[in-house]
Amino acid sequence: MASIQYRLLPYPYLETYFLRQSGNGSAPKTEAGAFGATDFNTAGNWATGWVANDNKIGPGDRVVVLDYDGTITTQLVVQQSGLDVGRPITIQGRGFATLDEMVNENGKVFIVIEGLLYPGYLLLEGGGHITLEDGTGAIKQE
Repeated sequence: MASIQYRLLPYPYLETYFLRQSGNGSAPKTEAGAFGATDFNTAGNWATGWVANDNKIGPGDRVVVLDYDGTITTQLVVQQSGLDVGRPITIQGRGFATLDEMVNENGKVFIVIEGLLYPGYLLLEGGGHITLEDGTGAIKQE
């Protein structure tokens, strides 16, 4: 059985990307040019390494889901794993960021999801989050 590890927030993010319902991915490190769900779900926009300024979502990075355009109607599918508990990939809601469906972690590990609303599913707020803690695929809610 894997041990559960805890860390203090905030995480030291290498890069921050934005995602919104009407995002076009033209400049995903800005709110105006944010990714859309299709961009997020595209494997080519993800990296496996611990690299700053590679312009790809990867270990140590976060994706901030914005609430500007209403509910994200396409399911978000994670394409890569974080490296370890110190270098996860974080998906973080801002405001009342809402998804139609739960994030599909797609068998990936070291993923942190926090601050997102899932109507009919689960409310994660106030620092609560679900963390994929280790390679076992076990999910722990705090």
